Amino acid sequence: MGKSKSNLVSIAVATMFALLLPTASVAETDPFPGVGDRQEIPGTRISSPPGMSQADWQATDTYINWRAAGCPAGSGSAISVDVSRKIRSNYCVKTWQDPAVIRAWEDYRKAVDEAQKAAEAESRAWNEANPGRHKWISQNCIGVSRLRKFL
Repeated sequence: MGKSKSNLVSIAVATMFALLLPTASVAETDPFPGVGDRQEIPGTRISSPPGMSQADWQATDTYINWRAAGCPAGSGSAISVDVSRKIRSNYCVKTWQDPAVIRAWEDYRKAVDEAQKAAEAESRAWNEANPGRHKWISQNCIGVSRLRKFL
């Protein structure tokens, strides 16, 4: 397997674990300034010798101690595998998010949920007041809009 394919596999595996495993850590200040979201935190990588099996790698003191220590607050663990050289690596990635961004997303989700409930209530009320006719009221992120009438 060529180096570009090996790198692609490493990136895919690292991205998968970075996105699926860690959750965002909330702190007021960024513990890793200059490191992008889901990017590797310098100084946290450990790697197996070339050709070592996964089972042998996970039995080493290096791996065991790294797992026991865990990643620092505001980060999560990730792995990469260089398939061509059979090198396994573990490292920490930044998962910290600005609390203002987290609150903005929470507010947005709440607004969408409220708009959906309002649209449903308005649609049901109109349909009950107009037997045999139907009107679909739809919501969007700004509020309620009337999209379709079925007469």
